[in-house]
Amino acid sequence: MNQEISMNPTHTVILIDRVITCYHMKLKESPPALEYLKSRGIVHPEVIDRFQVGYVDNNLHTILPDRRSKQGREIRNRLKEFGVLNHNGKEVLNGCLTFPIKNQLSETIAIYGKRVKEDALKPDHLLLPQNSDGYFNLEALEEKELILCSSVMDALSFWIHGFRNALVSFPQYEISEDFKSLLSQYRVKRMTVAFGNATETNRLVERVSSELKGLDIESYRLKLPTGLDVNGFMQMHDTETLQRNALKKILEQAEWIKPAINRQVDGIDNADLAAKEEEPSLSTKTSSMAVTAVSKRKQAVSESEKKTCFVKEKTDSGIKISDEPG
Repeated sequence: MNQEISMNPTHTVILIDRVITCYHMKLKESPPALEYLKSRGIVHPEVIDRFQVGYVDNNLHTILPDRRSKQGREIRNRLKEFGVLNHNGKEVLNGCLTFPIKNQLSETIAIYGKRVKEDALKPDHLLLPQNSDGYFNLEALEEKELILCSSVMDALSFWIHGFRNALVSFPQYEISEDFKSLLSQYRVKRMTVAFGNATETNRLVERVSSELKGLDIESYRLKLPTGLDVNGFMQMHDTETLQRNALKKILEQAEWIKPAINRQVDGIDNADLAAKEEEPSLSTKTSSMAVTAVSKRKQAVSESEKKTCFVKEKTDSGIKISDEPG
């Protein structure tokens, strides 16, 4: 990795793509980072190149123009604005695996970082810039049945086993207006929400489902063991075949999320009404569909369910980066 970065610094997309390429090349010569991927069960031969996975070792400065030159200063300022460098010129993602996050034009608009070695003083997950709207594995939208994950490692756990319709949307745990537009554009008909099984994420699953209101998308949730995310569940199984079969089965057994009823009767709001009726928000309607990228069988849905509307939960997100093991 000895090719100097020298270009018009106003072309931020091009500049960040060059940084991504540098990180990508560095990963291939960083045994500890490669070992971390292996420890998470991400060993597919195509993953690193297909997703331009990289690694940061704080050596980007060695291929930047001299900081004393006009171009060197301008490029560093641009990288600071994006978030790659801090105010001291150090790499914010030092010690992290990196994954490009794309917009709907497939341009890199953010970088997701996952720390390889735990550090109590540093976050395990980073997204630069922090308020970015973007996607990991945007190509998943080409399928009519989507698996929505909350972490890159979870999406890769599906992808390496042939479930190529797994996607992460940023900000996580919500359906942004941009995401809604894409879902409509690609005519997605079914979404399986594959968040980890924890109290907070279970609540967020229902909020995500409610935000699909008006899109004519049936939503399901993955029934993971308590305390586990997809990657942890996958690693419970020893061989590649067992892992694939376990993921296939848990997708087939995903629970249908019953749409919330948007109504108010005699001053009783939806929450009070639900409490009085003691009606769970998750039914036990089980999918019999094999949700692979090549499976096209359709789920039968009653006319009454099709006409039921979602109600948007009045909850502020405030969550940009996954707190799950990811």
